[in-house]
Amino acid sequence: MNKALMNKRQWLFALLMGAIMTLILTAALSLLNREPSLPFLLQWMRSFLLAWLIATPLIRFLAGPLRAWVERTVTG
Repeated sequence: MNKALMNKRQWLFALLMGAIMTLILTAALSLLNREPSLPFLLQWMRSFLLAWLIATPLIRFLAGPLRAWVERTVTG
């Protein structure tokens, strides 16, 4: 497979996975710590953006090595 295409696929996967995980986790944690209201939505959006910016590169750079480690561990 073309290396540039593989890189684009990995970044797209990381962006989407990061967004989905961050959306669910920040919403759940914000609901546990605050009551729903307009300030809640603003606080949640800020938390979402910060967490997404952290999660996306982590997924991008850790998914490959972790996948390889799991494959080596499982197949022995």
